Amino acid sequence: MNNNCSIVDTLSDAAFSGDFHNYLGLNLWKLGRFGEAEYQYQIALESYHKVLQPKDFAYTYNNLGVLYFNWNRYNYALDYYQKSLTHFSEAQKDASVALVLGNIGATYYRIGLDSLARAFLGKALEQSRACGSIPSEMNAYDWLGSLELSSENYTLSRQYFEKVKSYYQSLKDYSGVARTEVKLGELHAIHSQFATAGVHFQAALQNAQRVSDDFEITRSSYQIGHNYLFQNDFELAHHHLSKALTLAQSRGFPDFQAQIFRDLSLLATHKNQGTEAYRYLKLARAIGDSISSASLQNKISELEVRYELMSKDKEILILQEEQRIKNLEYEQTMMRNRIYLLSAFLLVLIMAGLILSYRKQQLAAQTIAKLNRELEQALEGRNQLFRILGHDLRGPLGSVRGLLRMLANEEIEERERLTVLESLSQSADSVYVLLDNLLDWARMQTGKVKPAPEVIEMQNLLSDVHHLSASSLNQKNIVLSQQVEPGCQVYGDRQMIFTLFRNLVSNAIKFTPPGGHVSIASATDPVKSMTVIEVKDDGIGIPGEFVQNVFNPSHNKHRRGTGGEPSTGLGLMLVKEYIDQNNGQIMVESRVNEGTVFRVTLPGTQSKR
Repeated sequence: MNNNCSIVDTLSDAAFSGDFHNYLGLNLWKLGRFGEAEYQYQIALESYHKVLQPKDFAYTYNNLGVLYFNWNRYNYALDYYQKSLTHFSEAQKDASVALVLGNIGATYYRIGLDSLARAFLGKALEQSRACGSIPSEMNAYDWLGSLELSSENYTLSRQYFEKVKSYYQSLKDYSGVARTEVKLGELHAIHSQFATAGVHFQAALQNAQRVSDDFEITRSSYQIGHNYLFQNDFELAHHHLSKALTLAQSRGFPDFQAQIFRDLSLLATHKNQGTEAYRYLKLARAIGDSISSASLQNKISELEVRYELMSKDKEILILQEEQRIKNLEYEQTMMRNRIYLLSAFLLVLIMAGLILSYRKQQLAAQTIAKLNRELEQALEGRNQLFRILGHDLRGPLGSVRGLLRMLANEEIEERERLTVLESLSQSADSVYVLLDNLLDWARMQTGKVKPAPEVIEMQNLLSDVHHLSASSLNQKNIVLSQQVEPGCQVYGDRQMIFTLFRNLVSNAIKFTPPGGHVSIASATDPVKSMTVIEVKDDGIGIPGEFVQNVFNPSHNKHRRGTGGEPSTGLGLMLVKEYIDQNNGQIMVESRVNEGTVFRVTLPGTQSKR
């Protein structure tokens, strides 16, 4: 392996070298050779310093944290986890951030700081859900289950373990299922529910055997024997403990051997076999001393690795210092010119950065302002729609329903019936106009309405408007006169032009008292190739403060007609929109109690392309 390392280190690809040493460290850690694993991780960090990739540092720091966690050096583990978390945030690895947060929470749990453990595990859950990382989420739940178990929150602990077990089952990760079954068994054993605990331990053994996981087979076999011991079933306890001991000795699991010897000592005591009990207890202590010796050896190996790293660091520092001196000697003759050039370059760079930043801020501010305006318009449109549907449309429909009920009354006189029919016709006209405007408004909100221009004979079109308005005119006894020049034509979308003049005439009728007068007149400007059409009334007029906002629905929604007619402001808004889409203009002149003139200018036939 040393030869391979030397070959890799001579290559110029620092990133590959770092990955190689990281891989070696991970495999050495799995073999329990922690000192050698740390050495490989540190070399990986040195390689990564040459390429400065945050994610590479982050993974290696996390591996070092896991190494020290298993080494029971929790302060070092927390230090490396925090470094990993910083570099993962820079690299924007959300799922990895969740994993490191869970590792920090597990470390705080191990050192007994339950509140910090719960806080970091909660953050790990939140981050896992945000980035959709189920493995990180289950890792957090697993540690939370252990935390709640130690805090005697048994119900919550069982819920977490069951969730984790279901996840492992869905992946067919039988080792993971076995580990979780053991935890569930231990939880039930705490409550002296030995039968249920035994079911979980047996399930753990079966799952571990499916994948030949020696460690989990040994642990589940020990737990089965341990469980029988507490049930005073000494024969079954001895059988399973002996089986677990054989596995632990053949596979080299000293921790389990010590636990099994202690249980066998207790079992011999129950059987009044004092000599056997003492023998097993001596064996348990001997293994415990061996484990302590191994731990001491690990610490010695750690110190040796640290000494070797420090020696290598010193060599690197000496080489760096020699190179620094050489660079200083070379640069002394050129320092002045380099400073001038560098200063000029930095000045230009700073100015460019400031200009770019300012432009970005301006663009961002403009974008935000535009989005805010669009949002306000959308909200206003929504509120307008709800108000029309909830009030303006409901009122006329309510009138129609009431009038229909009156007509259904057989005792009503003929004269009253005609009056009701006339009122019903007026309400129906009002609903029709409102619905027509509402549909036009809805089409306009989609942004897909495009004019289809054509040559329009205005006498015919305005006659149709007159005919459609006849009921409203008769109801208020208003005279509508037309002075439209023969052959008067405009070039525009027929449906839009019809709607805008229908709304102007409807608006004039609405705000003209009974017995009043409305007129339509036209004129042609051959120089500008435009046609001017006026809609004039002698109604109540528009107050001066409303004239400039007459096409804004929010400024007209509270005005009512001379007959109490409601006003949505939607009709005049459509007028303005359709005039703009047909390349026209509109002007308003009004005096209170004298009347209003809407002057519409549209392209004539000469403007046709």
